[in-house]
Amino acid sequence: MSQKMIFNVFTILLISLASCESVNEKTKLPEPIELKDYETITSYEEMVLANPQRIRFDGDERLVLFDSGLEKVISLSLEGEIIREIGRKGSGPGEYRSVSNIYLCDNSIFLVDDRQFIIHRFLKDGNHSSSFIYGDYGTHRINRPTVLNQNDLLIPNSDSEQALFKLMNPNGELFGELGQIPKGSVDELDYDVYRAAISNREVPPYFKPHVFAVNNNVNSIYIIYEAFPKISQYNFSGELLWETESIDAPEIDSVTIKYYNFMEMILRQTNAVQPLRIYVDGVSKNGRLFVSTNTSHNNPLWIHEFEDNGNLVNRYVLESDVSLKSYFDVDVNERRIFVLTNEGGIRAYQY
Repeated sequence: MSQKMIFNVFTILLISLASCESVNEKTKLPEPIELKDYETITSYEEMVLANPQRIRFDGDERLVLFDSGLEKVISLSLEGEIIREIGRKGSGPGEYRSVSNIYLCDNSIFLVDDRQFIIHRFLKDGNHSSSFIYGDYGTHRINRPTVLNQNDLLIPNSDSEQALFKLMNPNGELFGELGQIPKGSVDELDYDVYRAAISNREVPPYFKPHVFAVNNNVNSIYIIYEAFPKISQYNFSGELLWETESIDAPEIDSVTIKYYNFMEMILRQTNAVQPLRIYVDGVSKNGRLFVSTNTSHNNPLWIHEFEDNGNLVNRYVLESDVSLKSYFDVDVNERRIFVLTNEGGIRAYQY
């Protein structure tokens, strides 16, 4: 072999090694950040709340939350005082049976009632403005609609042969689709297939298309695949902008291991099913995406922070003497994370 050929081979080898180091450095996990300091907004002992399930921060020193124990949506000050109730339980105009999510857009509050398949819109003062019956355009066994802004909605498709979501306006006019359905997804639960997946530590096909959407801004949407987990970003034309691989982190492994172990134990006794949910809730603030992990089966609460290009930049673990729920919101200006406790309290962790 000539000296020139040896030099070329050596150069290529150095470039390859440098490339590998670059890739390894890029995919290296950020070190965990333990969050220990928090402010108590309200505690179980104060008996203000019973069983809060969803929480959103309006950016104006107020929280909006749904409490399934009180069966109410309320606006709460950061001193823990109830300011007003929003809507009420029932089946009339502006009334809900349950609330699966809350969206705050400008001066409006949107409540998703996944029992009546309605999205209610309220003004910030609590007055009912309008309602959209999204059930008229199809529903999904798991996925829920998303309010993108005051004019556009993301409605889940009911057919796994199609895209995950339809883009619609409040008049029910379709103007696009987005979201890729994973290969191997199925619409009907087969317990033999489900048991085999649990035994093999694989994602059950029935839960592969389980996702939730987070509005980034007026131009793009995050789709979070809960069971993988994987994150995709689309524009409003339905074009895929980027997609991450499955997130590889010890806290993710912990959630899946506990899930498989628990379901394997249950399935020895009876036919039962529980969704594999690794990521549960998410918000986008100032070009950053925050998503929370599942705290079932005594998992601690982790919140992952991503840049707008999909890079995982921070891993927060919230220290607590009581169990925390997976639903949260973030105040980026004061750098605090609002979380719910299983005892019916609200905490604001500094990050």
